[in-house]
Amino acid sequence: MTEITLFRFEDFDVLAAILDGEPQFAASQVAAALGYADTDQAVRKHCKAAKTYPVEMTGQVRNVKMIPERDVYRLVLRSKKPSTEAFEEKVVGEILPAIRKTGAYSVQAPVVLTEREIVAQALQITTRQVAELTAEISTLRPQAEAFQIIGEAEGELGVRDVGREVKLGQAWVTETLLARKWACKQGGKLRPAHYGLEHDYVCLRASSYKCGITGETKVRDDFKVTRKGINRLAQIIANIRAATQASASREMEMH
Repeated sequence: MTEITLFRFEDFDVLAAILDGEPQFAASQVAAALGYADTDQAVRKHCKAAKTYPVEMTGQVRNVKMIPERDVYRLVLRSKKPSTEAFEEKVVGEILPAIRKTGAYSVQAPVVLTEREIVAQALQITTRQVAELTAEISTLRPQAEAFQIIGEAEGELGVRDVGREVKLGQAWVTETLLARKWACKQGGKLRPAHYGLEHDYVCLRASSYKCGITGETKVRDDFKVTRKGINRLAQIIANIRAATQASASREMEMH
């Protein structure tokens, strides 16, 4: 029987489990935690890989619509809730590593072990080391590749240059900046939003240009993505790639 995990984010409990060989999350609960008013509509619109599974909870079997990691990112990307990044970092940095290593996630009080128990646990850890290291390498490789791609650029960049560096295009970068509340649009132009400025992800930089009509030198404010913002985009890309590659590998193994 698959072990069911519940983790808490703010006032929401989110069910998670390993199903079909990969971590899956209760779709409606993820959507609710991310602030979607109509969770069913959000799942239908954004979650391409959602499936319904029979899940045993409190002695009863219920049909629950579950989504894989890549669909969690899709909901995160389009969420308007200010704490979306905190949710993403909890899932990526805390929940997923625990589920992949142990099959479950739990927060427990410290336990005092006897010497015999410590030795037994050490032996168990030793037998798992190769598998765990292999899993960690496969997870970190796409992250390293993403940082390498973006790391070639130096300093602050405009949206078009960021899109060129990450090879995803200006439109993807613009959508991501707006969806994550790093930027907003004023008069059809991108401008830093409060969240982006607060976290030093974006900024405005004065630049001079020559007026084509009068020939005068004028000054304008150009929207830029900071080095910190570029690095954060690298993490987002790495997470999406890791989830996509892991899913593709599992599908190939099944066939």
